[in-house]
Amino acid sequence: ILEEVKIVHYLKPKEEKVNSAISIIPAERLKNIQHGSIENALQGNISGVHVVRNSGMPGASLQVKVRGMNSLINSDPVYYYDGIPVQKAVLYAISPHDIESIKVIKDGSGLSKYGIRAANGVVLLNSKMNDSKKTSVSFDYSFGQQSVWKKLDLMSKDEFMDFYNTVKPYSRVKQYFDSLLTNQD
Repeated sequence: ILEEVKIVHYLKPKEEKVNSAISIIPAERLKNIQHGSIENALQGNISGVHVVRNSGMPGASLQVKVRGMNSLINSDPVYYYDGIPVQKAVLYAISPHDIESIKVIKDGSGLSKYGIRAANGVVLLNSKMNDSKKTSVSFDYSFGQQSVWKKLDLMSKDEFMDFYNTVKPYSRVKQYFDSLLTNQD
């Protein structure tokens, strides 16, 4: 038997009356950013948000820190996509071009609405809502090219052997090369 019912309702305040640390990346700025993922869009565009690559491998995951290292287990912010909480792994399935704006709540005010998981920050992703009566087609592309900007002039094997033979017998360079040559199996 239910004896008491409490109803909690949160009103959406006007943006100018919000008294918390909220940073927004609007749609206009997202269009001009070349990014491969939502986390890359956060990098360098919102102050106080640290985005770090876990390794140097291409395509490696990124680590996002909104409120620093608050936990020994997991310091990732909680992500909401159109009001639905999503795991970090789901972000890779969402195209960054489908995002209209990104809001980041950087202080503890998100705890009242989003719960204890919001202690590390909240990232709100708003998708582009298309009108069902209109058909829209968009095409985006990017092109990149890499080349060596300075090619080093290296020694050939004959030049290296001449250099090796002219080095003093007890120099560190000779000892280093001798250790390399004797350790080869």
